[in-house]
Amino acid sequence: MTVVHTRSGAVRGIAYDGVRAWRGIPYAQPPVGVLRWAAPHREVAWDGIRDGSRFGNRAPQQPSQGLGFGVSLDTDDEAPFEEDCLYLNVCAPEDAAEGARMPVQVWIHGGGYTVGSGAQFIGDGAAVARRGIVVVTFNYRLGALGLLNLGGLLGPAEASAANNTLRDQIAALAWVRENIAGFGGDPGNVTVQGVSAGGKSVVNLMAAPAAKGLFHRAITHSGGDHVATPDATTSLARRLTDLLDPPGGDLTRLRDVPAKDVLAAQLALADGIQATWIWRPTVDGGLLPQRPTRALAAGHAAGIPLVIGSTGNEAGLYHLMDPTAADHTATIRHEIFGTGAEQAAATYAALHPDSTPEDTDRMFMSDERYRASTLRLADAQAHHAPVWHYLFTGPFPGLPEEFWMFHGSDIPYAWGLYEDSAEPAVAVLCHGVQDAWTAFRRHAVPQSDHLPAWPEYDPVSRATMILDTAPHIAFDGACPQYKVLWADRDWTPGTWWPLP
Repeated sequence: MTVVHTRSGAVRGIAYDGVRAWRGIPYAQPPVGVLRWAAPHREVAWDGIRDGSRFGNRAPQQPSQGLGFGVSLDTDDEAPFEEDCLYLNVCAPEDAAEGARMPVQVWIHGGGYTVGSGAQFIGDGAAVARRGIVVVTFNYRLGALGLLNLGGLLGPAEASAANNTLRDQIAALAWVRENIAGFGGDPGNVTVQGVSAGGKSVVNLMAAPAAKGLFHRAITHSGGDHVATPDATTSLARRLTDLLDPPGGDLTRLRDVPAKDVLAAQLALADGIQATWIWRPTVDGGLLPQRPTRALAAGHAAGIPLVIGSTGNEAGLYHLMDPTAADHTATIRHEIFGTGAEQAAATYAALHPDSTPEDTDRMFMSDERYRASTLRLADAQAHHAPVWHYLFTGPFPGLPEEFWMFHGSDIPYAWGLYEDSAEPAVAVLCHGVQDAWTAFRRHAVPQSDHLPAWPEYDPVSRATMILDTAPHIAFDGACPQYKVLWADRDWTPGTWWPLP
C-alpha cells in the first residue's frame, strides 16, 4: 500500500526499514499572493499520482541555531525555505492496511514560532511508527507570516493574520480527520504532541473551540502558556511594518512586499535565540478566546488526557547560546514579584542550599519560562481529565554533562532515537519513554515495564515521574519552590531580551 487516495488525489509513498512514508502532501493551498495572511484554504485537487518521496518546502526562516541530537536521519534539511510551505508527512507501519484503525500521533514542531519544520531532527518518525502508530508531521507558517496582527492595524478584514499559525495547525488536524483512515490510522484516536512552541501549540489547541473534536489526547514537552494580548501584538505589527516599504507606503499592499523582505524585517527586530519569544498567538476573543491556563481551568478541554513535562535545566540552552540571558534574571524577577523579588531569590537559595547563586538564577529562569507554567497547566487540566507530569533529567549522549537536561533534550527519547544506544542505561530509558508514550496513545495511560508505576497528577501531591537512568516518582512537582512562589502567581511571560 504505497499509493493512498486522499481527499484531493492519490499519493505514492516509499517503503523502507519496516515503514511506509508519504512526504510533502499539501493540506492547504499555498499561502502566497492574495492568500498571504489569509486563513488556510483547502488544497487544490490534482490529477494522476503525486510523488510522495520528498519533503515539502519549509516556512521562510533563519536557519536554526539549536543543538542537534547527534543522530543521522533522513530529514528535510535540503528542502527549500518558501512561503508555499503548508505540507504534511505521514509514516505508518509497513503492514498497515487501509481501515486498520491504528492510533495516530500528530507532531507539532518547536522553534519559537520562528524556525523549524515537521521533519527536523526526527525525519519520518519511523521508530514510533514501527510500534504500530501512524505518525503525522507538518509545517506551518512562522513568524510575521503566521502571527502578524494586521487586524490591529487594518481592521477586522485582516483579523485572521494574527493567528494563522494556529489556523494552519487546525487545518492540518482537519486533514488528518478526513484522510488518515486511508493510511491505516484511526481518526477517532488522535494524539497531538509537541515541544517548545509546539508544546505551547498543543495547549493553545486545547483552548481553541475550533479544534474541539479534532484530537483526543495530548502530550506537551517544555511548552507553557505563552500568548499575547491584542495590544502587544498590534504594537509588534506596527514595529515590523515600519521597517517594510509597501508600494506607496500603503499597508493594504503589504502582500506585494517580497517574503524575503518580510523575513528581513522580522530578523531586524530580533534574530537567533533572542527571537524565540517575540512572535506568539494573540488572545483574540475568537479563535483563542482566553489564555490556555484559564481555558483549561474552566474545563474547555474536559476529557482530554494529558502528559505534560519539562527538563531539569531548561534555561541552560539559552544561557549557552546567548550568555546575556543571565543578565536579565533580576529584571524578570522584579517584573513578576515586584517588591518581593529579593525574597523570591532568597527562597530559591534557602530551598537549594548547595547551589550557587548562578545555579539558582538559572533555576528561576527555567521555572519562569517552562516549569512553573507547565505545573500551572497541569493543575488546571487535572480538575477535568487525567494528567501525568514528568521531569526529564536524563543524559544527552555525545555532549558533556553540563549540556544535559537542556531544553528539548527529552525529544530524542520520545522519538526512539536512542533505542540502540551503546550505553545500556540510555537505551533502557529510551525504551521506557517509548513504551509509556505508546501506551498513552493506545489506551490513554502511560506505562512501561522499564518505569515505576506512574500515578496520576493532582494539584495536592503533584506526583511527578523523574525520567532518568534511575527513574522514580517525586512529589510537589519535583519543584519545591513552585508551591511556595508560583502556584498562585499569575503572570504573562514576556521576552528576556528587550526589542531594540
